[in-house]
Amino acid sequence: MAKTYRSHLGWRAVLLVLGCMAGGCALTNAFEDGPGAPALDAGVEDDVDVDVAIDVQDDDIVDVNICQDCLHGACVDGQCTAILQLVAGSDFNCVLLASDDVACWGHNDLGQLGVAADDSRWSGPNIVERFVGATSIAAGWSHACVIAADGVLCWGDNSASQLGVPAGTDRESHIPTQVPALGGEPFVALALGFQHGCAINDADQAVCWGSNAVGQLGADWNTTQSAQPLIVDGVADVAQLATGGTTSCARLVGGLVSCWGDNVRDQLGERDGAGVMAKSDSAGVITPLDAAREIALGLNFACSLSEIGDVACWGNNDFGQLGTEAGGSRAKALDIESLTQMQGVRAGLGEHACAFDEGQVRCWGRNDHGQLGNGQNGADQSVSVPVIAQSPWAALRDLALGNRHSCALDDAQQVWCWGANDEGQVAPSLGKGDVLVPVRVRLHFSTNP
Repeated sequence: MAKTYRSHLGWRAVLLVLGCMAGGCALTNAFEDGPGAPALDAGVEDDVDVDVAIDVQDDDIVDVNICQDCLHGACVDGQCTAILQLVAGSDFNCVLLASDDVACWGHNDLGQLGVAADDSRWSGPNIVERFVGATSIAAGWSHACVIAADGVLCWGDNSASQLGVPAGTDRESHIPTQVPALGGEPFVALALGFQHGCAINDADQAVCWGSNAVGQLGADWNTTQSAQPLIVDGVADVAQLATGGTTSCARLVGGLVSCWGDNVRDQLGERDGAGVMAKSDSAGVITPLDAAREIALGLNFACSLSEIGDVACWGNNDFGQLGTEAGGSRAKALDIESLTQMQGVRAGLGEHACAFDEGQVRCWGRNDHGQLGNGQNGADQSVSVPVIAQSPWAALRDLALGNRHSCALDDAQQVWCWGANDEGQVAPSLGKGDVLVPVRVRLHFSTNP
């Protein structure tokens, strides 16, 4: 019998998990030391719900009308509601619902779930707010943002003014704060990094705010951080933005890719006449690189998807995240030969990446917590040749990769997650072990206080 819980803001939510595959989920013992810890059976079978573990008082337990099972989307106030978007931060996730609600779960040390930072540090899903006219969300390391009718609003970590307000004494905020508009141009797309954010405005320009410690705002070194968005010089006709830890890239109309910021592991790629540099506060076009249909940035590495579905990566390769034998770093983009006719490529704020076609997900790089989804984990389980993640879905819509975990949104608007769960970023009810194969995360909310 599933229970429901009311969060500190008066919202009521419950997180349920449906079994990964026949036979249950494989977890590793969080208390075992070293690689190769024995696998444990989570005891989660098909069509069995697992109650969420949230730190609440007895008088917080309430009744709510729970949907029996939303085969499409999430349950809000007893009605199934479409999930429009799924994003992942370092150790948390958020979804944008058709009801204009944004809900998040996982690590909450800095208010990134939209509730006051909790000493328990992780939690089940909380509805951040019902925004008016919400169209898009993005997640950084420990903060998140939404584009809504009244502009861009952000919450969570603000140690480098990444919420759009000067850091000062406001080092965090679980209450969404508005990022200042720039020249009256509305923002139409977002990408968030470790402590900075970037957006495309209505004039197809790239603007960035937050930390500029290594030039990731595309602004002069004298500006170490900025709550006010700054226009990135030398970048126009932007079609897509991507941010890594401290690096930013733009895919331009026509497929050229231009990057700026940290270059400690060659993640800015090869640039004509650039030579060797540790960082750059100015954008530069990567050459040679096939015209890109999509770009994705991880922690000190980047990947691109060509028009014909080929994947190439460059930057740090300590864990094989470039799709070649682990070691060193490379400025030259390397084609991953086994990845062709892919529909998308994703890299989170960690050291692994995934590409997908209609139904299959192929992942490579670091796998110490099972974030590749192939049923393995451990310090010696990183792979340079993409492996097929176990895929219980029929067709896939999108992927969202965190630091040590991964999530998927399928065509039925169902959410699946796997990898590290020590902060509840996969599902709090499964304990703090690693989840080695995808589990379905069922989301139930009530917006009535």
